[in-house]
Amino acid sequence: MTPGDLQRPGWRHEPARPLAGTAVAGGQPLAVASITGVCSLLSCVLDTDVPSIRPEDRTYVAAEMTAFLCAWLSSLPCPVLNRPSPSCLCGPPWGPERWLHAAVQAALPARAAPRRETTAVTVVGHRAFGAAAAAQCELALRLAEFSGVPLLRVLLAGPASAPVVAGADVWVDVQGDGVADAISDLLLEAP
Repeated sequence: MTPGDLQRPGWRHEPARPLAGTAVAGGQPLAVASITGVCSLLSCVLDTDVPSIRPEDRTYVAAEMTAFLCAWLSSLPCPVLNRPSPSCLCGPPWGPERWLHAAVQAALPARAAPRRETTAVTVVGHRAFGAAAAAQCELALRLAEFSGVPLLRVLLAGPASAPVVAGADVWVDVQGDGVADAISDLLLEAP
């Protein structure tokens, strides 16, 4: 589903009965009851996502679409990776300081570091990708578990054998080796 699908007819959302609704994906109507899992990778709908709307109305329409998607994703009874927060459709929009604070709360080693000096480790459920050492995997997995965010990019600094958390965000690169398959596996294994 893309922001373009939100502009197509066929949507029906019933907050009290979400499974009775209809969504549109790939331009085609789809019964919400047939959706078995969602991977949310969009932080919000931008004005540039709605080029068919009059320029003076794009900001408003994009904000309304974002609000609708937040409500819709929050009501889905199927697994949603990552569940939306009030200000981000793909999980908590925490800044670097908040992720460092979460690491400290989880009793993980943490310190600020320039992004160019970090290694990115992608967490998908209980799997980690992009790490050179087991210590990096473990640290990334522990931060994801503590924060309750199943899809997470964790930035680590220091040597691979003794890493520290330098930040994190919810913008996961699904093109990385094995990441898309891991997402699919996680959605399929969810209750």
